[in-house]
Amino acid sequence: MKMKNKFAKKEKRKLDANRKFFLKWLPFNFCDRFCERCDDFRSECKIYEDHLNFQARCIMEGKDPNDTKVIFEEVGRSLAETMRMVSEIIEKEGIKLTKKDEEEYFRESERKQKAIMKTPLHQKSALFFKKTAELLDKFPVPFGEELPATKCLMNEIKELGFYSPMVAVKTDRALYSKIEEEKYPDNFPRPDSLVAASLAYYSLLACLKSLKALERLASDLTQEREKIKKIEKIGTEAQKEFEKVFPKVKNFRNKIIFHGKI
Repeated sequence: MKMKNKFAKKEKRKLDANRKFFLKWLPFNFCDRFCERCDDFRSECKIYEDHLNFQARCIMEGKDPNDTKVIFEEVGRSLAETMRMVSEIIEKEGIKLTKKDEEEYFRESERKQKAIMKTPLHQKSALFFKKTAELLDKFPVPFGEELPATKCLMNEIKELGFYSPMVAVKTDRALYSKIEEEKYPDNFPRPDSLVAASLAYYSLLACLKSLKALERLASDLTQEREKIKKIEKIGTEAQKEFEKVFPKVKNFRNKIIFHGKI
């Protein structure tokens, strides 16, 4: 019992240390952004505060905060604000960017994107997301919303719908950052690539768990079960690629804020 308590205290100290780090740098790429499940960080989180402000603005302006168009407008506003801040920093540091610099930046970004798209990890992750989206788009939901089996089914669908896009998005960010870190190894004390890869990896594990649950719940839906099994196979192959490309990913769980049910 004493050893168990000692281990628990040690883990809590790690989490507290990471908490300070996350909240200092804003948990944008360290967090899965599942705010409704977050009790530990939400009260001090700038990202969550911005999310509440966004919802409040939508209410005042008569907009739906879940509308895709409204969300993209908010992303655009946030990106414009970020670019403004970057411009201020560049000006303050006395850095002058020429048209040639901009053109070279875009050419380099294009080269990196092409290199990423050739990797098996990108291909497996993108295919996993695509097939999961297709499954959820036409998945037959049984009648009787209050039935326990239906509630369980809807919970797993929600989990898949939330985490499957993160698998694809964070995988590409991890691969992109990996290229940068290999080019400038001294500039990244805590690798962004490993953080992003961990979010993608654990999101994938959460999805695989939900797919297993859906497979059981859809015992009478032969066609859907076959689709699920094929997606699980793709996901398992993606998991192996993650562990090959980012071998430390399995030990990085406490370096991110993750709320998936794994």
